[in-house]
Amino acid sequence: MIQFHCGRWRWVIVLPPLGIVLKFPRLYPLEWLHSAHCFIRGLRKIPWKNMITCEAHPESGLVRYSIGGISDNFGEWLFYLQHPHPFLQPTYISFFGLVNVQRYGAPLEETHERETDRMKRWGQITEWGVYKDSHTFGSNENFCLDRDGHTHILDYGQRKTQRVLLRWADSLCIGFRTDAHRRSPS
Repeated sequence: MIQFHCGRWRWVIVLPPLGIVLKFPRLYPLEWLHSAHCFIRGLRKIPWKNMITCEAHPESGLVRYSIGGISDNFGEWLFYLQHPHPFLQPTYISFFGLVNVQRYGAPLEETHERETDRMKRWGQITEWGVYKDSHTFGSNENFCLDRDGHTHILDYGQRKTQRVLLRWADSLCIGFRTDAHRRSPS
């Protein structure tokens, strides 16, 4: 059955019969115009560099509002090409960030592990690095199990997620795999 999901920066169409997921960017033209207007009028005291790059205030960046979802899509695909780690759910292709095609994986359910328990355990494994992106790492919806019990991360387009993965993907992958096998029925 086809499913639709809406995140902060992307729309997701899940097509289990085809074994794929399509990710489309969400655009926020009114927020972008408001952010630009406030900057021009001097109502915000955010330096121009931060408005463009979104480094200091990602939610108020001109670029984030205009192409945030496109950036996440393209970044996810590029990250997978450069770092095809087993912990990453494969992103097959990105059409200029306007649509990503990713392998389907059913999101984890609460029965696999409570989100708070996983975050605490992963916090210890990663020297609390996962808390740099607690939104992604703290949600079961961002992970899936394959037929062999291996866990994959589904949403890894943002830079803060990628920084955590570059440093600790091996530890997270091994820790999750161990837990999956421990819970498997014998």
